[in-house]
Amino acid sequence: MKLIITKGATSVSVNVFIRDNSVTTGAGLTGLVYNSGSLTAYYSRQNAAATAITLATQTATGAYSSGGFVAVDGTNMPGLYRLDIPDAVLASGVNTAYIMLKGATNMEPCVIEIELVTIDLQAARVDANVTYFGGSAGTFSSGRPEVNSTHFAGTAYATAQAAEIAATLATAVDGSTTWVQSIRLQNSAAGGKASGLATTTAVYRDLADTKDRISATVDANGNRTAVTLTLT
Repeated sequence: MKLIITKGATSVSVNVFIRDNSVTTGAGLTGLVYNSGSLTAYYSRQNAAATAITLATQTATGAYSSGGFVAVDGTNMPGLYRLDIPDAVLASGVNTAYIMLKGATNMEPCVIEIELVTIDLQAARVDANVTYFGGSAGTFSSGRPEVNSTHFAGTAYATAQAAEIAATLATAVDGSTTWVQSIRLQNSAAGGKASGLATTTAVYRDLADTKDRISATVDANGNRTAVTLTLT
C-alpha cells in the first residue's frame, strides 16, 4: 500500500491489510498481535539502512503509542490491523520511507510505501496574503495553506477572478483600443447588419442593432478613406 504523509508529522496511526498466504482466496490473516512469534517490523528511509520497529500492545481505539499494533476487528474486518508509525519514520529530510511487516506464520509480507510531502494535503486553509490572480506574491506558513479558504471557494475567489478578467479586458491591444472594444468591432464587422455598401458610406451596426458601430467613407473601389468608430 502507498501513503502520502506530511514530513515531520507525529503520532500517525494507519490501518494495513495483511493477507493469509496459506490460502489462495486473498483472505486476511487473523490472530496477529504485537508479540506474535517471528513477527517483525522494520522501516527504511530513503538511501538508509533498515531499522527495527519495536511493536507494542495497543487497542483499536487507543491513544497513539509508537509501534502500537493491534487487529482492528478480527471478526468483521479480518486481516486489517492498526499500526502506530514511529515519528522517526516520518521525520523531515527525505522524500520516501518504507515499512515492512513480516515473519509470522501464514503471513504474507506487508509493505507500506510512504511519500513524504511538504504541504499538508489535509489542510483546508489558504493564506490571506496570497495573490492568486496577479500582483504581489503571498506566502505559505509552515509549508501549508493558511487562514482563508474562500480564495478557492466563495466570495473572495469570485471577486479576485472577476477583477483579473476585467483588468485583462481593459488592456489596450491595438493603440488605445482595448480587448473589449476590439471584440465589439469584430462582432459588428462579422455579424452586424450592413448598409450603404454600394455607396460612398458603408455602415455596420452592432449585434443588438442599436447603433452604428462602424461608419466608413469609401471610394468607387471600396477603399476606406475615413472611418468613424463607436466603441462604447
